[in-house]
This record gives sequence, C-alpha cells and structure tokens, in this order.
Amino acid sequence: MEWTFDPLQIKNAHLNIHRLGAIACRYLVDFYGVSSSRLQGGLPTDRLVAEWRLDSPRVQAILEGGPASNYVIEEQILVPASIYQWKASEADWDRALDVQIENRRKFQQAFSRV
Repeated sequence: MEWTFDPLQIKNAHLNIHRLGAIACRYLVDFYGVSSSRLQGGLPTDRLVAEWRLDSPRVQAILEGGPASNYVIEEQILVPASIYQWKASEADWDRALDVQIENRRKFQQAFSRV
C-alpha cells in the first residue's frame, strides 16, 4: 500500500513510520502544487511516498503489538518542532521555507544513493 505525507508534519511522519511501520521510498517536489491549506502554510507541497509492506517482518511485529523488528535507520533528517509556528507567522515564514528547502535537498541526496 502506498500514500503520501508531508515530511514537515512531525506527528504524521511519526505515525506513518514508527507506529504503522511504513518506509519512505521517494520524495516528490511540490506534488499537489499551490495549496490554500492552513497546515501547508503557503509552502510548496513536497511529499514523501510511504510504502506499507504488510507482509514485512517490521509491519507484522508492529501489528502484533511489539516493537518494529529488523530495521536500520539509514539517515535522520530533522524537522524543528517550531516549524508549525514558523509556517503560521509572516515574520518567520522564510525560516520554514529554508527548513523545507534544506530537507528537500537532504531527502533527494539520500534517495539518490539508494
């Protein structure tokens, strides 16, 4: 199963990767184009593609109530918790955009090595 999610939405990313056991497999730049969503805060609609491999040991372990098994963190790309306030503030919006652009670069570099 596949779906997309905003890599700047920390809680949603946590749910998708840690709680459901999905893996991020691709980065899509401005996937939905211009959005009037308050959550998007006027930023480009970059998205990660999540794959939920239902038959994988990782997902099976999570579905059975245990910890995710057998996965290695290849790379960590951080999102500051302040991103929500920055996206909502005219004064700090550029900071949010800078984080998105920097993280876009990091994701693209990481996926290019796969």
